Amino acid sequence: MTIEWQTISAQYCANRDSTIPPSMKLKSDPPKDMLNVTNVPKTCGLLSPKELELTENYDATGLADLIKEHKTTSKELVVAFCKRAAIAQQLLNCVNELLLEEALEQATKLDEYYATTGQLVGPLHGVPISVKEHISLKGHTATASFLAKANEIAEADSDIVQTIRKAGGVFYCRTSQPQSLMHLETSSPLMGTTLNPFNRKLTPGGSSGGEGALLGLRASVLGIGSDIGGSIRSPAANNGLYGFRPSTLRLSRKGCQGAVKGQESILGVVGPLAQSARDLNLFMKACMAGEPWLEDASIVPLPWRTPNLPTKLKIGIMRTDRVVTPQPPVQRAMEIVIDKLKDSPEYELIDIEPFKHKYSWDLISELYWLDGGKACYDLFAQVGEPLEPLTEWILKQPNVKNHDVAGVWKLVADRDEYRNQYIKHLQAYGVDFVLCPAGPGPAPRLGETRYWTYFSVWNLLDLPSAVFPVTKVDPALDVKDESYEPMNDDDAFYYQNYKPEDYKDAPVGLQLVGTRWEDENLLAALEKVVRIL
Repeated sequence: MTIEWQTISAQYCANRDSTIPPSMKLKSDPPKDMLNVTNVPKTCGLLSPKELELTENYDATGLADLIKEHKTTSKELVVAFCKRAAIAQQLLNCVNELLLEEALEQATKLDEYYATTGQLVGPLHGVPISVKEHISLKGHTATASFLAKANEIAEADSDIVQTIRKAGGVFYCRTSQPQSLMHLETSSPLMGTTLNPFNRKLTPGGSSGGEGALLGLRASVLGIGSDIGGSIRSPAANNGLYGFRPSTLRLSRKGCQGAVKGQESILGVVGPLAQSARDLNLFMKACMAGEPWLEDASIVPLPWRTPNLPTKLKIGIMRTDRVVTPQPPVQRAMEIVIDKLKDSPEYELIDIEPFKHKYSWDLISELYWLDGGKACYDLFAQVGEPLEPLTEWILKQPNVKNHDVAGVWKLVADRDEYRNQYIKHLQAYGVDFVLCPAGPGPAPRLGETRYWTYFSVWNLLDLPSAVFPVTKVDPALDVKDESYEPMNDDDAFYYQNYKPEDYKDAPVGLQLVGTRWEDENLLAALEKVVRIL
């Protein structure tokens, strides 16, 4: 017998499928044992040679330049990227909604405006932009992947959407996220499981996993995600992308949907996933030019500043967090970057130790659920929505419980004390940035992402952090150390589950973290670092 949540899911997925025109459907599905599907858009026959060139060879900055130089139009780009997004959905289950008609309408207006006036409306004029589903678009659902919210329609664009529209960006696709928004994977009873384009047995990450999968298949050049514990950086690392977690209160979260409003113990942020480091800068500059503090009084009124980097960058090298040892592909990626940096006179590398990372997880996981998860449980109960295994895992972390006001005050005081101690710890090393793993390994097998701390510690500290791609798993090089003795249960889980052949083709990324709240300097340093790789 069909029950309520199954009916809601079936209706939602049917509506999603109806947004993909028959002309954008694959003639046949690739074999299920084809794990790496990144070449399917090139071979399926749905994209013209020009559309393949536009989607394969350019980042957002490059596409904006093509429009400016009259070498393409926004309308042409929208058609190309909608086709590719439709392919991505059929291969990876990453799209909540294709916005073909309204994207074409907006693109046509932008093309006509440029042809008539010779002026661009902003730095993203005509560039197709994808966006995570819980970031509201007027007239569309904003479920945050709760079935109880499946029929809720946003009455207005979120602030970040308004900002990007003013900069000329064209929204053409909305992407998947996990149940409760609190997985580093992307699965929900609403839509099912989103897959990794490089290996469909692996996760694209989460919670902005639909964005990660979409960009990984090059069905987007620039997407908007959100991050409260790694939700931008995890998909970026898992799909060979660039992702940026800005400091809080630089970009507005107004209009982003979830289970709880007003929770400020750990603030989420919105930010970009991109095909290049320079596109992260492009996105942030475009947002800051829109003066988001005029619409959201909680935003710090701080324009995007000219970076002020020291002549010689001091980079702290944190090889491990001393809780879960990185798997061999991540260790090799660290050595690749370290070898490049140490050969340059522009960098001073300093080995640094982590500071109480196990405690950081105990603290942040408690701060996430000050009501013990009641708001989520209540939403699940409304329609009988079953819990995904990773939802149950995060809600049942040992410190999760319902807090009274005094308990909340104590936790926030503990948070602030940890922040102060960690900043002093970093200051003692005198480093400008920290280079560290982006997770304990490459993209995990589906259902196995159970360690967040390589990402979440920087959320707890509210330090800007960015992920960049380095290499891919090579089973011949990334051999398991059979003599290693795990330090604890979490370490044993990742050690025992590492089989290099299972991760073939999986991208491996690293993370660069700012030691101060200077987003501009971090992105400038990132561009400098990736130029020598």
